[in-house]
Formats: sequence, C-alpha cells, structure tokens
Amino acid sequence: MRDETGVIFCIWGRFVIHREKINGGVRFTMPECPNAFPWTVTTGFPPALDKIVVHGTLNRTEHDPDFVESMEEFFAHWKEGLESLWTEEARERNVPESASVRLPMFSG
Repeated sequence: MRDETGVIFCIWGRFVIHREKINGGVRFTMPECPNAFPWTVTTGFPPALDKIVVHGTLNRTEHDPDFVESMEEFFAHWKEGLESLWTEEARERNVPESASVRLPMFSG
C-alpha cells in the first residue's frame, strides 16, 4: 500500500489522505475529517462513458453556507486540475473528456 497515503494542505487545513484504486477510477478519503469526507474520480460508466465524474459526499445533510461554498471551491479546483490535463495531445491518445462536477449532497 506504499504511496497510497499522504498529507494534503487544503482550505480546511492539514489532513491525512488515503487513495484507493476502484473500478473505473480512484477514491480519496480523509479519515481525520470531522465530516467523513470521501470523493471519487471515475470514468467509463453510463450515461457518459467518455466523461470523468468527480463525486463527493459528507456524513451530514445540513452545513453552514460558508462550508458549502468551500466544498464547491474544493471541487472546482479538482475539476480545473483534471481539465488542465486534457490537452490536445491527450485527446489524440483518446483520453476521456472531463465532465461537470456533481455535488448531490448540496442539492435542494
């Protein structure tokens, strides 16, 4: 499991992060996070087999609006980073396009 655990510094502070390979992508977890925050980056699934989906969940249904905004910013950075990888060269190698970020835990 070497190189599957690391430390990140993000908008909420310093966290240990775990990476796990899963069917169609990768799952990240922050075991010390008070919100039990996991997110996945996957591709190759219906309805958009050629899209990348970033999906995250939290263990609570209600949050402070500032925290919700910080989560949306976190995912926007992930989306931006993934999209920056899909250069013309990557498209020529048939690398999937990135998709919009889904945040169902914030849907009304």
